[in-house]
Amino acid sequence: MNAMGLVAWASEDTLAEPVSNASAEPDVPSVSIVAEPVALPDIATDRSDLASLAQWLVEQPLIPFVYRGTTVCHVGPDQAQILVVSLHHGTPQSAPLDAQSSQLFDLMMRAVEQPRNAIRQCAVSSAQRSVPDNSLVPTYLEQICTPHTRALLILDSSIVDSASPADADQGRLPTSSLPVWRLPHPEVLLRTPAIKRRAWQTLKAMRRSLVSL
Repeated sequence: MNAMGLVAWASEDTLAEPVSNASAEPDVPSVSIVAEPVALPDIATDRSDLASLAQWLVEQPLIPFVYRGTTVCHVGPDQAQILVVSLHHGTPQSAPLDAQSSQLFDLMMRAVEQPRNAIRQCAVSSAQRSVPDNSLVPTYLEQICTPHTRALLILDSSIVDSASPADADQGRLPTSSLPVWRLPHPEVLLRTPAIKRRAWQTLKAMRRSLVSL
């Protein structure tokens, strides 16, 4: 933290305004993928089009993974108001986020006053995914939405620049009125700090929307 109070995940050059940070929280327990690759179709639509991306996402099965010895497709409480889907364009090494990406994502959420218990996480892949058992019944995004879910947040690893207008990263789920927001995936932000401004503008817009709902 510098003297202006900027959040730890971005510098004064990449954020438009200062916000306060919250106290540190315990590390996220590690998760791991269990193997047996199954081919999935790649995204056939323009990845810059959020409406098409959201339509594609609701049709894809979630990636199952092992969490605390149990095979699950999501982590986080039923009461969470934000459903976060990590979108991988390769074969993910862990799900929903690896340790470094998870640490950055925690900082981003704290910057907009969203604690861990406000978030439920899952992951989808456009390439190959791993399933523990071919007989496992697929789980989809809308199946893990609850009456408490107020927004869907997509962490998109295909975003690599800040050229798109701010409204390109917000929309609605095609099958419901659930607001959808899209951020550059934390692993992309770690490699490309220049697009943190885009992420920050989207986070602020999401926070305003959640307050008004």
